[in-house]
Amino acid sequence: MAAAAGGGASPGGGGGAALEEECEVVRVRVKKNEGQQPPEFRSFAVDPQITSLDVLQHILARAFDLQGKKSFVLSFAAQNGQGQDTFVPLLSDGDLANAFTCARPTLRLRLDVRNPPESPLLEDWDIISPREVAAAEPVPERRSLLAAALPFTQALLAQVRRT
Repeated sequence: MAAAAGGGASPGGGGGAALEEECEVVRVRVKKNEGQQPPEFRSFAVDPQITSLDVLQHILARAFDLQGKKSFVLSFAAQNGQGQDTFVPLLSDGDLANAFTCARPTLRLRLDVRNPPESPLLEDWDIISPREVAAAEPVPERRSLLAAALPFTQALLAQVRRT
């Protein structure tokens, strides 16, 4: 709003510099929702010309300490046809560019953290300790195979050392 008022006051170019400066940095406010925990908020600024969705996700993962622990869904606030705020999923760089155009005066993001679902593939697996692995004896057939291969390997190494 201030940039528009400044543009009307000096049509010669002073307002254009303010509008240009406004587009260089976008202020971002993020609300993190995670289950029953109280929401967390972070604020920062980004340059929309060099910020991709991957970079933004990395910034958010570091800001909320989510590195590799959990997955999250990101959405941005936009006004619908009736002027009400709705949250639109942020899935691509194109969505992010659209979000930057809607960011007046601040880009509002919602970060919904989801714990990774338990893998059904692991239900049938037994968890064993390293001691259990070390205590297991090799299969007798395999032991004889290893015993037969040992002299050949030693002879091969001796031959290589001579050359």
